[in-house]
Amino acid sequence: MRTLSETILKGDAGSFVDVTVDRALSHDGTGIQALTALKEMGMDRVLRPDRTSIVYDHIVPANNSVTADLQAELRRFAIDNGIDFHDIGEGICHQVMSEGIVTPGEIVVGADSHTCTMGAFGAFATGVGASDMASIWATGETWLKVPETINIRLEGKLPRYVEAKDVALRYVGLLGAGGANYKTIEFTGDNDLGMDDRLTISNMSVESGAKAGLFYADDVTC
Repeated sequence: MRTLSETILKGDAGSFVDVTVDRALSHDGTGIQALTALKEMGMDRVLRPDRTSIVYDHIVPANNSVTADLQAELRRFAIDNGIDFHDIGEGICHQVMSEGIVTPGEIVVGADSHTCTMGAFGAFATGVGASDMASIWATGETWLKVPETINIRLEGKLPRYVEAKDVALRYVGLLGAGGANYKTIEFTGDNDLGMDDRLTISNMSVESGAKAGLFYADDVTC
């Protein structure tokens, strides 16, 4: 039986696959770096602007005139290309992507290590560097090694005064900082976790070195 990662990526664990990226995410920091890399490739357009999001949330407002100039350049680029652009004050990138953008079964790649947050929706969501993001902007595609999977079963209800962040800190503590290096953590089990809880638990998977942290989509997924 295939894991959720193998199903979404259409490959066996350990194999290399070329994939079409359903959602590409950058923020004001990595987006500027990706734009620089894109220009170095001799390109000035994004292939799939409707599938590309840029969210200004890291250095906002700009901390100096150089940052302000770079943000202005990226803002113009995003608007000129018809990219899904979220300016200062519209939210944190992972929160923005979770509000009606990412859907189950998608491949989501972000120039931010905590892109794994979107695994809460049953999407394969992972982070890459800015140069990789520039390539995704240019081609709409990337390649991945299909990760092996660690299954963590979450059973029952959270005790009083215990929250999803406590669950995340517990499993990261058990696995260690590199215990899930280039693996997917798939969270299963009979529990009452809501979407906020799942987003929190998936978000922390990278702290154990995981490539992604996934929940299976169900009636709770929204």
